[in-house]
Amino acid sequence: MKKSIFYGGLILSLLLVICNPLGVAEDDLLAEDPYEEVIAAVNEYLNTSTLLQDKGDSEGAISALESALAHIKDETAPEFQELRMQIYDNIGYIYAILGENEKAFDAFAAATQTGTESPIPWLYLGALLEEAGMPEDALLMYQEAIVRDPDGVTRAQEAHDFLSGDTSTVNNAPQPWSIMYLGQLDGPSTGKKQQEHLNAFIEHNAGVKDACEIMYFYSSTCASCQRLAPWMAAFRERYPEVLFTSYNLQNGDSQARIETAKREYGISSGHIPVIFICGSILEGNDPIENFFEPMARSVYNLPIRSN
Repeated sequence: MKKSIFYGGLILSLLLVICNPLGVAEDDLLAEDPYEEVIAAVNEYLNTSTLLQDKGDSEGAISALESALAHIKDETAPEFQELRMQIYDNIGYIYAILGENEKAFDAFAAATQTGTESPIPWLYLGALLEEAGMPEDALLMYQEAIVRDPDGVTRAQEAHDFLSGDTSTVNNAPQPWSIMYLGQLDGPSTGKKQQEHLNAFIEHNAGVKDACEIMYFYSSTCASCQRLAPWMAAFRERYPEVLFTSYNLQNGDSQARIETAKREYGISSGHIPVIFICGSILEGNDPIENFFEPMARSVYNLPIRSN
């Protein structure tokens, strides 16, 4: 009951945002690049947050993001709307992978009130509500995501259709976790939660190789990617049937492709190495080494093999 009251209050505030979205006053429009130093300082906080999160310091990562918000709290120029939304999204994402869904919901709700038209926070709100057992409210959030980007958010459209009872456009019934980062789950009882998510992926994606595109993004200048390279080479040797496209982000075309993938999967930021597979995301060396093989084997119906 407590959870329903919490979400209910926030949903009401979000309905007000839907009916009366924030606008930008003409007087707030400023000259080109007047805040270069401020934005550079915020980017430093964002980089620090990424480094801390990669080291498993979620509390420090959130603190760095909150410092970034504080740095621009009085800025009202349009340049800061998208930046503020991305920071709230990152905070919500970290809370979500920690299993602190109420704090995650609060952050994503704040992201919707930054004046941007991004569909991404609405997509995450829908996923959290769906996981909380509130499908009607989740449907409302997915609808808002689709309104803001009808062509770009594939997962929102599939989730919307699934919850509406229309499965004609859905290859595999979307799961609440499908837009979350399976491999990055952390916090209490994560082993059980990871296994539940992995089992659900295997159940819903067994033998769907013809309907599943697998993409691996890396960079030749990325230290983590270089450490992962021998593992990826060994995987290819064990499972030559598994087809996936590798994209080196030093290539301009690859940059465009990862941006498209991020839009399709409904994420605003991401790190490398990362694998997109059948609606799920594996980001970082450990998640890829722990989960990619069983997920790929399920998609291709392959047995376990050793080198």
